[in-house]
Amino acid sequence: MPECNLSVYRVDGSKDILVLNVQRGNNTPYYYVGDGMVVAFVRIGNEGIVATPQQLNELVMRGKNLTFDTMSNDYKITDLTFTALTSVVEVSTEVSTEVKLTSEKLNSLLAFCEIERSRREMQEFCGIKTDEYFRKSIVNPMLELGLIQMTIPDKPKSRNQKYIKN
Repeated sequence: MPECNLSVYRVDGSKDILVLNVQRGNNTPYYYVGDGMVVAFVRIGNEGIVATPQQLNELVMRGKNLTFDTMSNDYKITDLTFTALTSVVEVSTEVSTEVKLTSEKLNSLLAFCEIERSRREMQEFCGIKTDEYFRKSIVNPMLELGLIQMTIPDKPKSRNQKYIKN
């Protein structure tokens, strides 16, 4: 049960207004049960609106301290092929350089991530110079496949973010 504060305010000398302030808690969502309905509300600006199914799902996950990128899946690493992660990038410098991340290199990267590693460390290990390419083509698919996980999942853009093998 979240912490709640109930206050009474007198307006215009004759009207009493009840204000119920519900503090953010860890066991979301909180439901309103009354008037023949059971609904969850979200705060948008200064008003409460009925939560959409997607917002309700996010509230349930927050209450369980889960994020989509930390959820397990039914895939077994031995059943996966790495064609989605085998990539070619052209680095724009004076000389074009082709960089491929093979299955062997991917397995080496996973072994490298047995301990927490920053994106920069992982990128240097792979020999890839382009930050955006590495993030979009290597790190994000590895997160989506559940091969690695963030050490700070609530702050994916944190400068202290690191990754570790699942």
